[in-house]
Amino acid sequence: MSNVLNIARKEFGDFLRSRFILIITFIFLVTFLVSFHPVSQPILLSSLQDALCDILLTFGGAIALLMGYLAISNERRNNALSTMITKPLFRDTIINGKLLGAVAFLIFFFMFISAVYTLVMILSIGYAVNAILYAYLASIPLIIILSILCVMVYYSYSLLVSIYIKNETLALFVSVLIWLILTMEISTWDVAMYIAVFFGQSSFLPLLSAITKLCPKNLIASSILFYNDNYNAGLWNSVLANSNDVFVLIVYMIILVVASYIAFLRSDIS
Repeated sequence: MSNVLNIARKEFGDFLRSRFILIITFIFLVTFLVSFHPVSQPILLSSLQDALCDILLTFGGAIALLMGYLAISNERRNNALSTMITKPLFRDTIINGKLLGAVAFLIFFFMFISAVYTLVMILSIGYAVNAILYAYLASIPLIIILSILCVMVYYSYSLLVSIYIKNETLALFVSVLIWLILTMEISTWDVAMYIAVFFGQSSFLPLLSAITKLCPKNLIASSILFYNDNYNAGLWNSVLANSNDVFVLIVYMIILVVASYIAFLRSDIS
């Protein structure tokens, strides 16, 4: 267990010092401050939750993808994986530590982003936030948990690609391509429509539900991102009402994490 924690601590530190992650975080802060506008007043609580979740998924997805890539590429570039494997460390210890470090860093990163977002909102519309501040703060842990489930899907995809593709440039390109497909293509109606037309189906609606749910963001859209349509129900109740999608997201994430785990144990990662 101590070896797992040591590797997790190293992984956390590597992510914290990564120039790529620092650059993306800086871009987020600049983009957020430049494009900032107060949320809708009539449904303030759900608007705050909606906006926070959207920010975490948008920038968190990019961070998680980069983390999955760096988890293997950095070690391979520095020949650290071969060194660790030759030491009395089992491969499962290494991958357990990396997964634990990734989750710990994502929690830290999401807490930081949530704090920045909340502070800016309080400074801009503090008089309005006071009435719903406790309910909003109480909902942040749930939003962070659901967001981590989503972005761990991107992390696992990128980790898998980096394990199997040794060329760093190609691995990063394929990882970004997967992220773009999941977030910009599969999340829309177009892909389902094209597939339905190709196979001669008159309706692509049955395909839409299955295909669009390959985008992890869509699996919690009904609970949080579309929460404004039913804000009187309460966020927790909205999540419970859409528990099937949340369950699918958990299974989706577990399958990819296990696939990454097995790939790391069996593949040549030197």
